[in-house]
Amino acid sequence: MESPWKNCYAFIMYTFSIPCKALSFNNCYPTNRMGRRYLTAEGSAFKKTVFNYVKEQCSRFKLPLDHVLIVEYYFYSNTAITKKGLPSKTSGDVDGKIKLIQDAMCEALGVDDSIIFEITAKKIFSAKNSITAIIRTLPLESFKAT
Repeated sequence: MESPWKNCYAFIMYTFSIPCKALSFNNCYPTNRMGRRYLTAEGSAFKKTVFNYVKEQCSRFKLPLDHVLIVEYYFYSNTAITKKGLPSKTSGDVDGKIKLIQDAMCEALGVDDSIIFEITAKKIFSAKNSITAIIRTLPLESFKAT
């Protein structure tokens, strides 16, 4: 199914970039002996960093009534490919990188992540580690089946 916003021109776009490597959910939320997950100090610091960048770079964010979010994540990593030119098994999976960023982003924007109706994520080999996200607001009507 094609993304509904590709044929729609009535969206508002916001972008933020963070000059660091994305942390993995599994690394930041280990399980204790009682079987409960907890946020590590590194994870907490990362979420705070994301929160601050989003607050600063998306300061004009406003979600129109009856709109939802579409988010594109780009994870630039210098470890995505091994020296042999193969995909790295230690660079982390894309979906594990989304949760921490998304939680901090939604908190900074003052929205619940249940209003995210579409997510796209890409891992890109790059000399420098960074994260870029593109957020679009789109009318909820765009996601109704016809």
